[in-house]
Amino acid sequence: MIAPTYTGKGGYVWKEPVETKHPDGISSFALGFRVCKMMPEVGDDAASTLAEMLNTAERADAEAAIKADLLEALDRLVKEVVLCGYADQSGFEVWLSMARIAMAKATGQGAP
Repeated sequence: MIAPTYTGKGGYVWKEPVETKHPDGISSFALGFRVCKMMPEVGDDAASTLAEMLNTAERADAEAAIKADLLEALDRLVKEVVLCGYADQSGFEVWLSMARIAMAKATGQGAP
């Protein structure tokens, strides 16, 4: 689960500070900041509602990136299985069929 990075407080929407840990062990930080001030006419919950919407959009972007990475890994694995000559072995035939169907569905191409 991706931690929410936007919050609504006192009529303001804030972007929280974010720490990113890199594979080499180094961490980087993005400073938090005020995104916007809500007008009093929109109500007390407007900042929280907008923060929730921004968090939802951020999660969707992250999930799309994860999906793309998983599809690339699965595609490479399928190609390796075929190149190594395992495609005709009984356990791999079923697995390859399932993997190809899943990849087609995930990319919106339907079953192969």
